[in-house]
Amino acid sequence: MVYANRADAFGPQELAVFTQLADELGYARDVEEGRRRLVDSEKARWSAERQYLLTVNMLPIGVAQLAPDGTLVLANDGLCRLLAVPREELLGLKLTDFSAMPGVAGASTDADPLRSAMRHARAQQRLREIDWPCRTSDGRLLWVEASIGPVSAGDDEVLLAILRDVTEQRAKDAKLVEM
Repeated sequence: MVYANRADAFGPQELAVFTQLADELGYARDVEEGRRRLVDSEKARWSAERQYLLTVNMLPIGVAQLAPDGTLVLANDGLCRLLAVPREELLGLKLTDFSAMPGVAGASTDADPLRSAMRHARAQQRLREIDWPCRTSDGRLLWVEASIGPVSAGDDEVLLAILRDVTEQRAKDAKLVEM
């Protein structure tokens, strides 16, 4: 508010300056309000992302995001434990690098169920579930139940892989069959 000690103290020029000043102050207020909303939105996004990562990392199963060529782009703690590889070493590798074909000497890459599931998931745009033999970085053979499906990530399409160790269950099932 601007006050004067007499009526008609401000002429057209002063009124024009006051109007322009009010417009600019209003614009500055709107910019600051927009900036605050953007900061609040970014804080909320960051908090939600952090909560998501904490949740995914607590899962007792492996979760991975794969680039179209099968390269690991994201991996949770469960996958690092499953494959016995620290995350910084795991990212950039291909999940198929851990494929193992027990009892099949010199098996072709087409015989790898993981590679085949990835190809079919992309081609058919649907979830594929397989049992996958893999070898950890310390040489242990594992049987993994893998669910692999395409996921849209902006303009890119990636594969999401959910991996669960079923080695013990397979061993128990084999003992039951032997009885």
